This record gives sequence, structure tokens and C-alpha cells, in this order.
Amino acid sequence: MLPGLLVLALLAWALLRFAAGYGRRDPALTQLSAREYALVCAAADAAFPPGGAIPLSGTQAQIPAPADRYLAALPPRNRLLIRLLFVLIEHATLIFKAPGWDGWRRFSALSLSTRRRSRSSF
Repeated sequence: MLPGLLVLALLAWALLRFAAGYGRRDPALTQLSAREYALVCAAADAAFPPGGAIPLSGTQAQIPAPADRYLAALPPRNRLLIRLLFVLIEHATLIFKAPGWDGWRRFSALSLSTRRRSRSSF
């Protein structure tokens, strides 16, 4: 009985960690889910940080909008493959620790400096 409850609690915790805690997405985007939107924003800001050489950050430049249009233009099979790639990138830092003290978090939940350092790991 107790091992079954522990397994159930562990599965519930893993599901919450995997799927919950994402903010709202831009309602104008038709393809990106809330977690995909969070990942694209996090990756865009890691590539083009606020206050960097380019005046606008990745999110200020609205990088998720072209990513959304790109997903819409793909055939369904390729769209699924891109979404699976998003899942891999988002959750890879749960398996392979990113540099820094907060490295065991989802990619979109990492600090900007940790995301920038972990970019080279991918």
C-alpha cells in the first residue's frame, strides 16, 4: 500500500513539474501552447538578452510570433517533431543540470544568466 502511494505521489509531482506553472501565452498566437510560448521567449531572451548589443531583447522583438507562423506553415508530422524538440529542450535541464545553482529547473524557469550559459551545452 505504502509503495503504491509513494509511486502515485511521485507521478503526481512529476506531472505537475512537467506541465504546470506556465504563464499565459499571447492570445494572438494560434499554434504555440503556453509552455511552448514560455520556452520560445526564454530561448529568445537567452540569444538576444535585454541590454545586449541589439537594442531589443528577444521577447521585445516579438520572436514568438514568427515561430508561431512557422509552426502553422509546417505539415502536421513536422509540427509534431518541432513540438517534441521543444519538450526536449525545455525539460533537458531536469535531467542534465545546467550551470549554476538553479540548474535543475525547466529551461524557461532558469535565470537569464543560467540560460545564456546553458545555450552552449545544447
